[in-house]
Amino acid sequence: MTDPVAEGDAHVANSKLSFGPSLIRQIFALAFFVGALAGLGTSLGDEFSSNVRRVAAKDFLIGSTALGAAFAAINIAVLALVAVWFDDTYQQVLRTRGGWVKAMRPFRIVATVSVLTTLAGILGLFVLAVKPVWPRAVMLGITGGLLLWSLIGSLVMIALLFEHGRDRAEMVQGLRDRRIAKGLPPKSA
Repeated sequence: MTDPVAEGDAHVANSKLSFGPSLIRQIFALAFFVGALAGLGTSLGDEFSSNVRRVAAKDFLIGSTALGAAFAAINIAVLALVAVWFDDTYQQVLRTRGGWVKAMRPFRIVATVSVLTTLAGILGLFVLAVKPVWPRAVMLGITGGLLLWSLIGSLVMIALLFEHGRDRAEMVQGLRDRRIAKGLPPKSA
């Protein structure tokens, strides 16, 4: 049996929530460009400094490999936690915003970029053995860019986690207030 108050509650809850892209999501789009600039800087640093090339490149690639795997694990765990919040009522809210897949796309992108960071780091370790400088510089640049994109994306995921939590809390409070206003006992979502 459906609750008569709850049927229209998703619409009421939606009216309190934001629908456009948030500032955080707009910044996320910039993460790629910041990562690309970092990659260019890493590549140029390797190109112009033999010290970077000989000593720090291997350490940088090993660290990037480990950090990429860590960022991927964190984002996948956050995705799993957020998915628990998506009960039937919040699913209705998400449908008006493009659905669950659209809401989870940023999490998937960051997890994918993090895995690519790990793969680039591993591949880069093999490329360090080649004689020409430019393939090493390119691999360091790609790895550096992906690493920074993963880092910024992971920070944005934390903000998105809070955004979903805030929206869900506002929705639950709106549902409670509406039930109380109709003289019904409050129901937890």
